[in-house]
Amino acid sequence: MTEEVDLLRDKVTGLEAELRSALIGRALEAAAAEARAVAPAQAAVLLRQELNLDLDENRNVVVRGPDGNPLLDQAGRPVTLARAAAEWLSGNPHLLLPAGRSGSGTPAGAAQEDQAFTPEQLADPAFYRANRDRIHKFFNRR
Repeated sequence: MTEEVDLLRDKVTGLEAELRSALIGRALEAAAAEARAVAPAQAAVLLRQELNLDLDENRNVVVRGPDGNPLLDQAGRPVTLARAAAEWLSGNPHLLLPAGRSGSGTPAGAAQEDQAFTPEQLADPAFYRANRDRIHKFFNRR
């Protein structure tokens, strides 16, 4: 009987560890995506190595300081995972999507100055003449 209890206890402990890892991993990936990481799953792996994370009794992710207590901001409030991820990612801008790029759902004309030009457009003399200022501004040649 004792062996069965020990076996079940070990199984529960293992399942709790898997659940903790999955919940933290999902929260890290969501925080990385919210912070506009290029590859949220990869950023989550790096964040997991950089941040001291745990779950509270309600299964919410808690950012802990070096002393093991919840990390607090200057106002004495707990630092959220979203904030910790955004701050860490801002120090690693190569992991973030470029700001101001146009894309699906972007209103026409938005971020026009950041728009890249295709080789075909640049080779077309009429297009080049019509967009000369924008092209030079884009390539910082003025």
